[in-house]
Amino acid sequence: HLRTQLSGVTLVDSTLAEARRLLEEALSVNKWRGIAPHKEFRHHLPTVNQLVFDARDAGEDRGLTFINPNLEPDEVVATFVTAWSLGDYGLTYDLLSSNSSLRDGLERDEFEFGFVREREASQPALWVPPTFSGRSLSSRKEVEIGWSLELTDTQLSGTLKEMPMGTLVYKETGRHWFWTSYTLVQEQGAWRIQHMTDEGAHAQSLSIAELQKRIKEHDERVTQILQQQDPQRPDVQQYAEEVIWRMVQTLYYDDALIVHLPLDRNVNGDAYNRAIGLGALERAIAYLERVARNFAEQRGEVLRQLGITQESLSEYYSERDMNERAQHFAALAEASVRESLAVENNIAGHAVLAELIFRRGGDLDEAEAHLKQAREMAPEKHEEATIESDFGNIWIKIGVVQRQLNQIEDAEASFERALEIQPKELSPYAELTVLYTEQGQLPKARETLERGLRSNPKSPHLLALLSSVYLQSGDLRRATALLEEAEQINPRIDIVQAMRDELNRRKKK
Repeated sequence: HLRTQLSGVTLVDSTLAEARRLLEEALSVNKWRGIAPHKEFRHHLPTVNQLVFDARDAGEDRGLTFINPNLEPDEVVATFVTAWSLGDYGLTYDLLSSNSSLRDGLERDEFEFGFVREREASQPALWVPPTFSGRSLSSRKEVEIGWSLELTDTQLSGTLKEMPMGTLVYKETGRHWFWTSYTLVQEQGAWRIQHMTDEGAHAQSLSIAELQKRIKEHDERVTQILQQQDPQRPDVQQYAEEVIWRMVQTLYYDDALIVHLPLDRNVNGDAYNRAIGLGALERAIAYLERVARNFAEQRGEVLRQLGITQESLSEYYSERDMNERAQHFAALAEASVRESLAVENNIAGHAVLAELIFRRGGDLDEAEAHLKQAREMAPEKHEEATIESDFGNIWIKIGVVQRQLNQIEDAEASFERALEIQPKELSPYAELTVLYTEQGQLPKARETLERGLRSNPKSPHLLALLSSVYLQSGDLRRATALLEEAEQINPRIDIVQAMRDELNRRKKK
């Protein structure tokens, strides 16, 4: 029965003594982390005690690790970092080669005890999946990894052999970012870690000129790849991975350069833009807070952008049902935008604050009051082009809140005003499409998207949206033709894939 339920899982034979050891090691991790075992385990604990822990004839513990021998080098490194971050030091030890410098000459039991004793004050959380790049030789391989970990109440960074130096710390959560590389060798047909190099610490030992040179080389290569990209090329995934690897590595060089030039605003700004480009919101916030703290110039604008980024992080946590964190960062976002208004009272601050208040279900009267202030502060249309501010984006924000407040005519006017300023911006077309389809005005939705395609003829987003409107109108043939055109441009974006799934579903009916 068990084998039927676990048909997709490889089962291996073990003695009761070995099963007991594995369970004890897992429970020790729970104890160290202060987390109760899973409820299913607790429910079946009497049976586990009877069959495993209290069994008289447990057999021999052969010292087997039960680690999949077919793990690739990058999988070994990922497992090692995960095990270390979660406090599973037995598994950490087993992934090291017999002559690894990280073992420090210790036996397995000594290694586990030393780790637990020295790291009792450190409680890691929310380990972030890494980015890898491997360099291959026949019998040795090197894997590079950028990763992060939340550490609270610890001074261990850089003091233990297995603990690299954090290149950046976000004090709000205690998250540390690390950059390490690992040399792996084969032992008995399986890859094991022989040596670790703290690449983050090494980067900080480089000169300013060398760091700037490496950053420039990475930036130029990324620009070259992006300019030559073709979604239809068979090697597009390989180039995408190279772009991510180079951007991640450049962030660590940014961290090192900030150590040398802490008061250079451009270095901090470049790091923020790179982090945003990678979707690394928490890291981006860490850079932006440094700018807000150290530079008085344009502080209102920086605080407003900080609030917007904090709100994005709140949404990230909310989507993952981490509601307490989501609420915390939503509150931080609102506080940042309010502080930005105290520093600089302007239309953008009021528009953003109105949107934040509405999103968290706050005082709608206050949200409307901020919208009113934003509209009153807005310059005449002929003046907007001469003012250095993203008024198109501001009118989109105003329109979104107006639509949510059911101020349909005002929302329509705001989106149209955004298009007058930025006719190639896709968001206003999408927002108008949502507005018209909600009102059942499909002809106006089609007209809006066709107008958008005249300004953006190769936009797969707009083509997919137009396909959805025709589908709602019942014109399956036209919807299919438009989607095929979008797929020829870029079949990988979410809205194109979602429309393909919907069309396929409709055709099966």
